[in-house]
Amino acid sequence: MSQRTSIEARAGSGHSNERPKLESVIESLGVGPANLIMMTLALGVWVADGVELTFTVALMPAISDELALGPSQRATLAALVFMGLFVGSSTGGYLGDTIGRRIPILVSYAGVTLVQLLCSCVTAFGQLAALRLALGAAMGFSMPAALALAIEVCPVEWRIPMQGFRGVIFMLGNVIGASAIYLDNPDLESLNWRLLLAFGALPPAVLGLLAFFFMPESPVFLAAAGRGAEAQSVLAWMRLSNGRNEASLDYRPVPVERRLGAIGSGKWSYESRLVPFKVIFGRHLCYPTVALMVVTFTINFVEYGTAYAEPVIFSSLQEGRMPAGQQLLMKYSVAVVLRTFMLLPAMFLSRTMALMSGLAIIAMGLMMFVVNGEPVDPEKEPGWTLIFYQMALYLQVMGLGLAVLPALLLIVEIYPPVMAATGSSVSLSGGRMGSVLCPYIFETFRGHWQYFYFLLTGSCILAIVLVFFVPDPKATLKDAEADLTLVAGETDHLMNKAFEGRQ
Repeated sequence: MSQRTSIEARAGSGHSNERPKLESVIESLGVGPANLIMMTLALGVWVADGVELTFTVALMPAISDELALGPSQRATLAALVFMGLFVGSSTGGYLGDTIGRRIPILVSYAGVTLVQLLCSCVTAFGQLAALRLALGAAMGFSMPAALALAIEVCPVEWRIPMQGFRGVIFMLGNVIGASAIYLDNPDLESLNWRLLLAFGALPPAVLGLLAFFFMPESPVFLAAAGRGAEAQSVLAWMRLSNGRNEASLDYRPVPVERRLGAIGSGKWSYESRLVPFKVIFGRHLCYPTVALMVVTFTINFVEYGTAYAEPVIFSSLQEGRMPAGQQLLMKYSVAVVLRTFMLLPAMFLSRTMALMSGLAIIAMGLMMFVVNGEPVDPEKEPGWTLIFYQMALYLQVMGLGLAVLPALLLIVEIYPPVMAATGSSVSLSGGRMGSVLCPYIFETFRGHWQYFYFLLTGSCILAIVLVFFVPDPKATLKDAEADLTLVAGETDHLMNKAFEGRQ
């Protein structure tokens, strides 16, 4: 009898319930080099996202001048990247729950590298538009799986720092992009956009190669797929790397009826593919899912909307202030420190309280920016105007740093493990619509950008109200697992009846 068969056989024995769950085994392995390697290589796609976001907004004037683009075409190029993220997140989450977390991540790295290089060679708007859509899809393809893997191998008490680490990785991508732009031209004028886009392919290429050789599959997925021997192998590597030789790797196998959506379950059919979505939009998860979709919409709307708007606003306010490129680099560099600092309140507040607090800080920063974001004459205007102007920028960064952490944890923690990537992809995909719409909305208010910031603030207030009524995540997860068992049982019954009817 093979090791996998032996593990599955023990799942039905009376002694199975006496053994700890896999989550408890991962807790006993603690945090060490294994977690750092897996999280860095899984979440590294956010480095490419950070670089690309910076390039998308800062290189647009140079691209627009060379290709003779109008306002709607500029907005379309930016929106297509975000639309691609929406498409990629939608498909990547589903595949992350069926073929594993590792493959979507590797495919994403390869796709981003290739498409980024092709973007630097285009000669027409149509070519660039198609490639921008493909670039966003390549980046978004791995995000649900990467998020699920990073959380699955991380002990519960370390999940907030882990998400903070993801935010820092994203901001490092911003710093890399802003540094390259600043070295080319600090005033964001006559930028060599082709060379800069080609440079953007370097980070995903390096991280992709490292992930191919050193990043294993998630042990939680392997266990859910019934691939117990492979799960044990990954756990043994984690135990060795973390120096926890005394930790036991014996865990309670996942019951066969809860392996829906994982290859190897033997239950995969059209009907069973619908099970995760029936649970996600069932009576216990429907409201939290919709509320988190609005939250991620707001976060994307604010983060990508302000990123798209700031180079334009900075350039218009350059009189009496530092060059636009220097402002971008300074903002992103300080943001790395601020996002790390925001780990402290996030660790001590509940998920929903941290999320609401972060959204409130964002709203405050947006309003301060509107009040103080006017051209100034340093010889006539008091110094406090510039101080409040900088404070407004950093309040937005701090609020985003605090809100993103619990939001990303909630969109994974409220779903059963076998459908975590699918559930998170639903919330992330809905949220990506915020990044798709923001360029068009800003271009509409380009001459009166303050109205755009009022809209961002209103979105934050709506999200706060919805989050206030989100139930306790642990209770929601327990109810969702009961729903999953019920829906899976009903699906099996229908499948068996259909099979008997064909006999």
